[in-house]
Amino acid sequence: MNTSAPKLYSLSLLQKDANKKYNYSTKEILDVAQSLYEKHHCISYPRTSSSYVTSADISEMHKAFYALQQSEYRPYVEKGIPALVHPNNKAVCDEKKVDDHHAILPTDKLPKELSEKEQRIYDLIVRRFLAHFLEPALFEKYVVYTSVLEETFKTTASVLLRKGWKELYTEEKEEEETEDEFLTQALLLQEHGDVRCTDTKIQEQETKPLPLFTEGTLIDAMLKAGSKVEDEEARELMKHTGIGRESTRASLIELLKARKYILVKGKSLLVTDKGTFLIETLRQKKIQTLTSADYTGEWEKRLKMIENQTYSPQEFMKIVRKFTESIVAEAGTIQKTYVKEQVDFGTCPKCQKGKVLGGKKGYGCSLWKEGCTFTLWKSQYGKTLSTAQVKALIDKKETGVLTFTSQKKKDTKYKAKLKLTDDWKVVLEFAE
Repeated sequence: MNTSAPKLYSLSLLQKDANKKYNYSTKEILDVAQSLYEKHHCISYPRTSSSYVTSADISEMHKAFYALQQSEYRPYVEKGIPALVHPNNKAVCDEKKVDDHHAILPTDKLPKELSEKEQRIYDLIVRRFLAHFLEPALFEKYVVYTSVLEETFKTTASVLLRKGWKELYTEEKEEEETEDEFLTQALLLQEHGDVRCTDTKIQEQETKPLPLFTEGTLIDAMLKAGSKVEDEEARELMKHTGIGRESTRASLIELLKARKYILVKGKSLLVTDKGTFLIETLRQKKIQTLTSADYTGEWEKRLKMIENQTYSPQEFMKIVRKFTESIVAEAGTIQKTYVKEQVDFGTCPKCQKGKVLGGKKGYGCSLWKEGCTFTLWKSQYGKTLSTAQVKALIDKKETGVLTFTSQKKKDTKYKAKLKLTDDWKVVLEFAE
């Protein structure tokens, strides 16, 4: 079984890999790639959504390949086969999948005096490029069915016969996700033969929630957002667009961080209380146009119709104006409703300046626009808090002993206090 090299880099794919490997922010990666392009002239235009090249670009790829003979990548160049990269190789060359710019490629100009970040990003781009000049990796795959007491068990295993392009990634784990067991040598099995079971064990496992987004996986999710759009035509159009553009997705993430809707903890992105409040408010007011990819897909469809001269740009602008007016009007009702529903719960314990005001689902600081993120939700551990309990949490940082119902075992009750920690989270303190 041959395994081909991964696709050439678009900006999104580069950001996803570099974020995973080095934990650079997506904006950092874009800035570094731009420096490699503008300052060092050692890579092609980086703000591209394509992972392919046109037939006209093949000769430039060959020039860059031979230029790399004079670099630290020479051992891989010597093993490379230029004939593998040709216009009929659809893993590399696909005219239909190239819009304004082809995939990110190294140029025939070798860089000098790169910073550490520049060297790392350049290395990723060069290795992905060279992978297509090396042979496919060759595996021998085994699928073994074993019958035990009328039960059939399936085992899959692979042995690597030829590294091929994987020589470029010897220090990394297998890139493709697989459940195969990897072997160091071929299996010698006889079909319908007997086998001896040497050991058994029972494993109890629980399902896990989806992992938190990193900047890299969020970029990937934005790129693939169109896959969840219901309209088939819009979904097809969004295959090549998603949310944002290659050049704007990083800035969108930076904007969310700057406005304190999300924050970075380690490699993970976390939604702040302020961000949760915004989304809950939009959903509560049923403003799906701002929380669903479907509307983006609908606009992409209309823009494509304009491009094909089957729809009027003037009609589209009327829709844009009407949409903007409705959102502004709805925002005004949200603000009026918010003000109307507020109850004074005293001074904010976090910033010590604003007032704690209550809404339908929770309580927050009146100075949230100025950056205070204090939020207290009405529902805590399955229990809806009373006004007195909320005031106790804010004033004394704890409630009295309360009775809770277990979320896993509905008939099980337990007693505990709610406490407000120094980092403004609500935790349980079990009663003795």
